[in-house]
Amino acid sequence: MPPVVRQIGHRLLVLVGVLFAVSVLTFMLTSLLPGDPALQVLGTEDATPEALERVRDELGLDEPLPLRYLDWLSGVVRGDFGSSYITNQPVAGEIANRAPVTLEIGALALAISLLSIPLAVGSAHWVGRAFDQVTSTVSFGMLSVPTFVLALVLIYTLAVETSLLPATGWTRLTPFPENLADNLRGAILPALTLAIGNIAVLTRVLRTDMLATLQQDYLVMARSMGVSTRRLLFVNALRPSSFTLLTVLGVQIGAMIGGAVIVETLFAVPGMGRLLVDAIFQRDLMVVQGVVLVMAASFVIVNFLADLAYLVVDPRLRSLNP
Repeated sequence: MPPVVRQIGHRLLVLVGVLFAVSVLTFMLTSLLPGDPALQVLGTEDATPEALERVRDELGLDEPLPLRYLDWLSGVVRGDFGSSYITNQPVAGEIANRAPVTLEIGALALAISLLSIPLAVGSAHWVGRAFDQVTSTVSFGMLSVPTFVLALVLIYTLAVETSLLPATGWTRLTPFPENLADNLRGAILPALTLAIGNIAVLTRVLRTDMLATLQQDYLVMARSMGVSTRRLLFVNALRPSSFTLLTVLGVQIGAMIGGAVIVETLFAVPGMGRLLVDAIFQRDLMVVQGVVLVMAASFVIVNFLADLAYLVVDPRLRSLNP
């Protein structure tokens, strides 16, 4: 069996193990929270002892925790996350309805974050000059600003003062393309809030790696042989400088998934983050478990794909044993 196939198989086994651990932690942590879901379903007025006992029996809350986990996990494997305690609607349907919104904002934020590549390459090329100093100073400043503060600043400057973009609200993409313009206007501020921090992190990481790579002998020789600066920077130097970038990018995408909880709440965007916040306040544990599991699994899978990207960037890794 080729080494690259063994490496991918090994990583898949690790992925399955991590996803199993994530499911255990997600279920246990949400199940051990204080409070009685049956009381939340009935409300304080109708919560007689008999009614509470009936609801606990219907929801399986009186069963041992391991049995409840196995029952929940068998449903998750089939795509059944259970039903909401509050609305009685399938959790999988709620997640499927909200996920496209979160994915759209995340994809737009990721696209904006790619601005870090030319910024980092330019800083490394003009190190110590005005472009590098301005980029480094702004990046350092953006790293020190919390996401919620950045969101409030963007709302004040781009929505309240200039009315360029809406501060809250969301327009569905369908019917397409009639709603495209309104949809993008509503998505830009949340995506920009998530992207600015990423740009700062990725720019500083890639700039450092580019500075080290540009000192390599083969690049000095390529420069002396007349290779154009653009090819030298974006072809010969960028690829070997991308390993740390890939690692940090995987972590930052995970941070964006977590940041969606704050951003979607601030901008009143009906995505998975907003669904999670509403479910927490309503103590709708089935929804909380489903959303947290999907978010955690997304983070693990993104980092798995980033791990596989190493094999594409550096062919030497394909011959190593896992």
